[in-house]
Amino acid sequence: MRHVRDEKHAKKMQEIYQQYRTAVVRHAYSMLQNRATAEDICQETFLRLDRDLHKIPPEKVKSWLFSVSGRLVLDYLRKMGRVEVSAETVEEKRQTCQDDRMEPERVLERMEQAGTYKRALEYLREEKPLWYQVVCMAYLEEKSNREIAEELGISSNLVSQWKRRASAWLRKVYEERENV
Repeated sequence: MRHVRDEKHAKKMQEIYQQYRTAVVRHAYSMLQNRATAEDICQETFLRLDRDLHKIPPEKVKSWLFSVSGRLVLDYLRKMGRVEVSAETVEEKRQTCQDDRMEPERVLERMEQAGTYKRALEYLREEKPLWYQVVCMAYLEEKSNREIAEELGISSNLVSQWKRRASAWLRKVYEERENV
């Protein structure tokens, strides 16, 4: 009976691997800009999935993969002494979600907006580095307020407050720079 269960598990892992491998590598590469390390992160992510698959609901597998691979990238960056996540990384992640089949005029408009977003994020990093770090952890790494609070040694309420303030601040800076 165990053999049948092991075969089902192996088959399910193979299906998930085939479906998400490229996306996980791309996700890690967008933050690392290093193909070999991105492949290593992907491999470790799937090893952890193999161990924990029985605990993860099927509809949560994709988000679990991205969350774990993002954390592994951050762990790697911390070990390498590159703790901060750049505004370029946040922008690249945002751009990968865009539809490549847009009209040329719309693409140009998006590129101009992306430049403004990037400048606003860089300005946030310079002016409010803790807010910037919370924004990156929340939206790039997809960490919960509790996880961010534990990692930074602050309260969840403060994390929530900084996220709200950073969003309002970014909106204001973006609008000011759009009108220039």
